[in-house]
Amino acid sequence: MAVTFFAVITVLVLVQVFFRFVLHNALPWPEEATRFLLIWAAHLSFNIIIIENLNINVAFFQDKLPSRVGDILKVIILLMQVVFLGFLIWYGFLYAQVGMMSKSPAMGIPMIIPYIAVPVGGIFSIFQIIVKIFAGKSSSDFQEG
Repeated sequence: MAVTFFAVITVLVLVQVFFRFVLHNALPWPEEATRFLLIWAAHLSFNIIIIENLNINVAFFQDKLPSRVGDILKVIILLMQVVFLGFLIWYGFLYAQVGMMSKSPAMGIPMIIPYIAVPVGGIFSIFQIIVKIFAGKSSSDFQEG
């Protein structure tokens, strides 16, 4: 879905450039739509990072540990990510509720639409972490990508 959002973003930017520089009549909504789609694409992409083990980490000490201890440390790190994402979801929902009261300036849509991307992305990410921890993964599945 995030790839689709990036394709739509590309088309919207090209349309905006055409209208602004060729027709000399810029449209008011493509910039805002692009911004909102980028927010959604970024937050929906977080779970792909978790699935593919593309998180940034420093594994110097972790690689020096025995295999079993390293796997336990990786699970602890995943659980810490769940705690962080829990805060992100909680405060994301609180912020999204504020967005129910306001509308975007150019498109006039409720601001809850872009704001809700934060907790939705967090929920998908937590789901991927839980799957990674509890799906009977072998220690080789925890190896970094």
